[in-house]
Amino acid sequence: MGKNTYYKKIELDEQLLFDSEIARKYKIYRYKNNKNEIKNSLNAKLVTVIIEEYIQENNIKCEELYYPTFSGIARVYPESVYKPAIEQFLEKQCANESNQYYKAKNGAKYKFTYSISDFTTI
Repeated sequence: MGKNTYYKKIELDEQLLFDSEIARKYKIYRYKNNKNEIKNSLNAKLVTVIIEEYIQENNIKCEELYYPTFSGIARVYPESVYKPAIEQFLEKQCANESNQYYKAKNGAKYKFTYSISDFTTI
């Protein structure tokens, strides 16, 4: 029988995080039903869109990396990709405002908020 080639274990020197962990790190949250009430949940979908668009715009060759979780597997992103992507996004989209809408290249709209004071200390 052949060796299982679907999964390959790798070791990296840099930090890998899930989209929800990145959203928590940068305090990017969703709004509740398009109202200005912050929903107590992280905006992981927006983080994924930001990173994917950054990878495409900058022609970054990045392997899709997955990590096992209690409910299956989830994609993780290396710090060398997520950090510049999120910081560039927040600098462009959120110059001095904490409440924002973002329209992704695929047409989806996201309303989000983040903590300005926490971003400046990263």
